[in-house]
Amino acid sequence: MSSVTTVSGAPGKSIYDTSVYIHAIRSRSYYEAILPQFARSLATTYFCAVVAQELNAGCRTPQARERVESYIAPFRRVGRLVTPAFTDWEEAGVLLARLLQDRSDLKDKLPSLVNDILIALCGLRIGAIIYTANENDFALIRLYKRFRFRVVT
Repeated sequence: MSSVTTVSGAPGKSIYDTSVYIHAIRSRSYYEAILPQFARSLATTYFCAVVAQELNAGCRTPQARERVESYIAPFRRVGRLVTPAFTDWEEAGVLLARLLQDRSDLKDKLPSLVNDILIALCGLRIGAIIYTANENDFALIRLYKRFRFRVVT
């Protein structure tokens, strides 16, 4: 798909979208397949607060909460956490209004689109590539705002 930005050379800053973590939790083969890429980018990876919120929202057991905390803890220790700024929230509202004006059929997807837009804007603000398994939503957002993302399959 033309909206997917490919990356070459040494990895720059990166943020992994919630979809990547969820796929890694659910599929051992997916986890093993992305592990080399994740290991290469770890030193420049940031953890987005929106991803932390989405992952924690899915936790139904103490073990699940521990697993999510094990993902976040290393980034917390080194201070590579990124949170949406006020301007990100403002811009997310503007982008959602434009998107829903063009695509009123997406109204039911609003909560997930809000989160994905905020992740994209956080990545844009710090100059990071967003790695995602959710190509459709990020490609849609990219029609309204240019940012870098790459699909991890």
